[in-house]
Amino acid sequence: TVAAEAGQPEANCKLGLMYYNGEGVPKNMKLAFKYLTVAAEAGQPEANCNLGLMYLDGEGVPKNLKLAVKYYTVAAGAGRPDANLNLGLMYRTGEGVPKDLKLAVKYFTVAAEAGQPEANNNLGFMYRTGEGVPKNLELAVKYFTVAAEAGHPGANCDLGHMHYNGEGVPKNMKLAVKYFTVAAEAGHPVANCNLGLMCYNGEGVPKNLKIAVKYFTVAAEAG
Repeated sequence: TVAAEAGQPEANCKLGLMYYNGEGVPKNMKLAFKYLTVAAEAGQPEANCNLGLMYLDGEGVPKNLKLAVKYYTVAAGAGRPDANLNLGLMYRTGEGVPKDLKLAVKYFTVAAEAGQPEANNNLGFMYRTGEGVPKNLELAVKYFTVAAEAGHPGANCDLGHMHYNGEGVPKNMKLAVKYFTVAAEAGHPVANCNLGLMCYNGEGVPKNLKIAVKYFTVAAEAG
């Protein structure tokens, strides 16, 4: 607090985050906003990123997508992977900004190169479908693989599909089962459904109706 009152950006940022998370102090969004704003105005990247999130979600402040973009842009320019991811998502969907897939790809790429799983997953999907970029299945596999290795359920499910169909990779039922299983264990409904079908048909695994029922049930209960 002494350092924050002396205007130290790092101290203001940490105090803001502690009040935001209720870490060592009672959770207090007004104080979180106060300290994060001081830090952000001094150019502190993490504070800018967190203010972007607060304005995006309307958490502790009225929801304001323009301000979310403003703060995320500062943080992204300083190399914050999470800010680049969120800007990519906003430009991909046109949330708070005009929809711009080229900018979405730009921001996702920066985040993906820093290892951000969700950014890699988004790029995998875009290259798989040709959304905003020329369709490129090899790049789709590359980005999905990075996300999958970080435990991303959706990326594991998509890799399962691609190995099942021989899409950008040689058809490989064992790998399809492997990736579907990782996604299914994380509760991914489509992966559970696909494993159910493979067990029902004896495709890539021995036919097993009891296990098929197990996977179908998880998928069905997820709606």
